[in-house]
Amino acid sequence: MKTAKIALWILAIFGIANARVLSQDSTESALSQGIAYFYNANFEMAIQQIRSALESDSLAGSEQFTANIYLAFSLIRQQADDEEAETCFERAIAAQPDAGLDARIIPPDLYDRFQTVRRRSLGGIYIDSDPMYSRAVVIDTTGQRFKEQVTPAIFDNLFAGSYYVMVEREKYDDYVDLVNITAGEIDTLFVALKEKKKPFFNNWWAWGSGFAVAAILFMVDWGGEDQPAKTSQELPVPPERP
Repeated sequence: MKTAKIALWILAIFGIANARVLSQDSTESALSQGIAYFYNANFEMAIQQIRSALESDSLAGSEQFTANIYLAFSLIRQQADDEEAETCFERAIAAQPDAGLDARIIPPDLYDRFQTVRRRSLGGIYIDSDPMYSRAVVIDTTGQRFKEQVTPAIFDNLFAGSYYVMVEREKYDDYVDLVNITAGEIDTLFVALKEKKKPFFNNWWAWGSGFAVAAILFMVDWGGEDQPAKTSQELPVPPERP
């Protein structure tokens, strides 16, 4: 009985895995067919196939970018609603903010439409610091997007909104601030890091230990000739036991 149950569990697991693989293969096939329809100027079928692919949750970020881009292209060529095409561009940018299009391959009118939406959606910030080559980190307020570079650096392809900026370097106090990124602009931030101050105790200890060493050297230098070191015979004898 136990063996039969285990076998059923194994079959169920393999069945789920196979279903997911088939679903993913079907989605990728629909996307590939949709792109092929687009290049064959069959925009209606391209829209149908790509929409079918986007209904699946198995598309990765890069595939979501591609699917939304070609759906937008097909809608534009089909002379459909411009707002829907722009929404597709926005979804593509949201899926992969750092991804771009090759202007040598994409027709100029489609490329320009994408770039218009991209500039309207993304901004950036140029961060410089003193000292240079400090670690700069930009984090969105949700904590989902994180970028790190060494100053001076340009953090681009950031969605408009608020971001935490941190600049740090060893032996300097950390700089943390909340900045606002404006779409279509590259803002500038210069950070002058302050050197860390040594705690008072550490300063006192260093001064005190130095004073003690100087005092010992003074005693050795000035008292050594007048009071020579005692020999073992001159040392006091331990008291006798009662």
